[in-house]
Amino acid sequence: MKTATIAVRVDESLKARLEELFASMGMTLSEAVSIFLHKADETHGIPFRVARSVTINPSPADVAAMLNECDDESQSLSHDEFFTAVQSRIDSLRHDYAR
Repeated sequence: MKTATIAVRVDESLKARLEELFASMGMTLSEAVSIFLHKADETHGIPFRVARSVTINPSPADVAAMLNECDDESQSLSHDEFFTAVQSRIDSLRHDYAR
């Protein structure tokens, strides 16, 4: 099989980190890129989910609303359960925002 060369420009420190990472896995950066390209061909797209990172920083009003939602239940919840409920609400907002 004939091979072709692809040139990609990346930050030097990123390249060095990835070369070290893939060397620890027994492969070169070139082999890792080749694996990516083969999987992209096989799946007819990027072979993993690509999504923007979502950071939720609720406003004080949002936090107050979440606490009010949990307030009726909080009488019967432990501290851990209460904070788990609040975190679940934040995660729900993050999921809705990511759509």
